[in-house]
Amino acid sequence: MSLRTERFVIASINRTNDGNFSYSKGNPVIRFDFAATNKLLDTSSLRLCCKVRMYKGDGNAPNNNQNATGNPAFQSQLSANNGTASLLNTVSLTTGSGASIETIRNYPRLVASVLQQTNSWGDYSTNLMYLQGSTANDKCEGRMCNLASGNKGKEYSFSVAMPLLCGFLMRGDNINLSNRGGIGGMSVSLTLSPDVFSVFGADAAGLGGSYIEMIDPVLTGQFIIPNDDRDLPDTGTIVYNSWTALYNVNQASDNTYGYNLGLGAVVSQFNNNIPVPNINNYLQNCSLTTQLLRNDNTVPPNQIWKAPITTTSTEKGGVFYPLDFVVDEDKNAPTSAAASSTDAYQDPVFDALRFRYSLDSIKPYRRTSHLLAGAVSENVMTDSAWTGKYNYNNPQVYDYGVLPTGRDYVINGTVFSVGTRYDGLGTGTGSVDFKNSQFSERLTSKLDGNSPNGLYSYFLHRAAVNFSPQGVSVSV
Repeated sequence: MSLRTERFVIASINRTNDGNFSYSKGNPVIRFDFAATNKLLDTSSLRLCCKVRMYKGDGNAPNNNQNATGNPAFQSQLSANNGTASLLNTVSLTTGSGASIETIRNYPRLVASVLQQTNSWGDYSTNLMYLQGSTANDKCEGRMCNLASGNKGKEYSFSVAMPLLCGFLMRGDNINLSNRGGIGGMSVSLTLSPDVFSVFGADAAGLGGSYIEMIDPVLTGQFIIPNDDRDLPDTGTIVYNSWTALYNVNQASDNTYGYNLGLGAVVSQFNNNIPVPNINNYLQNCSLTTQLLRNDNTVPPNQIWKAPITTTSTEKGGVFYPLDFVVDEDKNAPTSAAASSTDAYQDPVFDALRFRYSLDSIKPYRRTSHLLAGAVSENVMTDSAWTGKYNYNNPQVYDYGVLPTGRDYVINGTVFSVGTRYDGLGTGTGSVDFKNSQFSERLTSKLDGNSPNGLYSYFLHRAAVNFSPQGVSVSV
């Protein structure tokens, strides 16, 4: 088959008068349509390109500059973990006839784990800045948001060319958009996150609440065009990956949760955590992937004390699977003799086995070459005593310019998740049928029953688009 390529730029079909989309301004949905045409969409080339502009509640620029001592004066900014991906709450793909291909809810939490476990600090310092609007630490991110705001927003707004991390798009397949053996066109619908989720900072809640705009969003990429339409197939099937997202709450020291997934080919699953009071909170970074945290003994309490996970296990239909043993990390959560009885777990040892399996759940372990986790992010490096609390301002890299008294290292937001892979060899072909079996996971930890942690679970599974002259159907 003889092929040629064609570049494209597609504007949203519901473009506003000024081209700006904002949750707080009442236009949180952005939709792009690909017409049914005798072309193949090169999914590896697809990018969401836009400008981003940050405002305080009064419409002026936030002040995220650092003072002479290097201390940040955060007021309102995005998270460095996932950058502009935090703006997108839900991503939905459908065929031209309206059949659902993939819908990802809680998209920022998915991206936070995927980026951190497939990209290194060098990636955050370079290519992720223009791909995702993510930076090496939250101070850098704040400076970007500061420049991308205020009366000179059109001049200073920062731009991104963001790949959408949907399973359907990540494999790099060439998707037939035609009605001749294809999906008959495709729609991409993006629903923006509430600003109180995307934006955080000391002053973010003031003056009615900070907000952020996505300006002139377009989809760019390339089509592959056969020189003869007869080269397109009449019938066929596209097998692709898809993400399914679920939410639960974990606050018990021994917690088991189960889902009737109804999915026929699950490849892997993982979950990440964040304290429930930090969700949709202008004062907290909602995109951090923290360890389980419990309340301290202040009034009112702050959910900042560590509650290490001691054991994890997963089951299929009540039987241990895919691991036939419990991952036991209890000895890695020793009680600190110097701590009070209520803040007893200041010094947990890095639980490498838990991390090894969670890493495998996002990308096959043997193919992993870049990741953010290291001695700093996982709290391994110490100098004197630790504080036992998280520094929410700088999850990526330790700030050597600001040291507490006695040069105690502060604990940064961690690259934390729990997961497992059912495609054990990482070949891309293995999967497990959960259509008639319940998935369950048991977590034991040092939680106290009064400190709820949001548990965001993601299941990567295979689905299929079947197309014929009679129409298009999707099966999972």
